[in-house]
Amino acid sequence: MTHLARLETWVAAHRDVLEQHGQVTLLSGPPGAANPSVHLLVALSTDSDVELLLWESGDAEFNHGPFTASVFEHLELESPEELADLLGRFLDAVTGGAR
Repeated sequence: MTHLARLETWVAAHRDVLEQHGQVTLLSGPPGAANPSVHLLVALSTDSDVELLLWESGDAEFNHGPFTASVFEHLELESPEELADLLGRFLDAVTGGAR
């Protein structure tokens, strides 16, 4: 299973809890791209969101927090376990740590 397929499966399994906290958007990058990507955004309020842009190569951009003080991270995921850890952090950012 690819990183992108894992992310899409994770979103399907967690969509209810994500939607309890904000508006969920999941978009795939352009078809036929050399390094396909998926963009996941949970808009928590008018001034705060949690965002993940993941490429099949394992590169990821993770942003969370209020727009005025957003935390931005670039990661290079090498295993399914690293993706699972990142998705746990994503969920914590959405729920405020209350899973």
